[in-house]
Amino acid sequence: MRLDYPALLRAGEQKWTTRQGLKFRCSVKEALGINQDTPLQVNINGNSLIITPVNAGIGKEAVSESIKKLHRIMEICSRIWQIVNSCLIR
Repeated sequence: MRLDYPALLRAGEQKWTTRQGLKFRCSVKEALGINQDTPLQVNINGNSLIITPVNAGIGKEAVSESIKKLHRIMEICSRIWQIVNSCLIR
């Protein structure tokens, strides 16, 4: 995807500010899969500024899915333990 200067600016913004931060339109952020908490790597190549999302860790969604899987495994282990105990008590 090629982004021109106006595409990087938020709607209604006329120029860059002196703040040390980049502002992206929501559509650009969605297309890149980034949000305000996404770490970005910034490189300069000749006259180009290259901004790349840094995939640090597995992300909130993957952590949530892993926790759900672990809970399911714990439930199964608990049921197995109950069956084993009921067999031993007899």
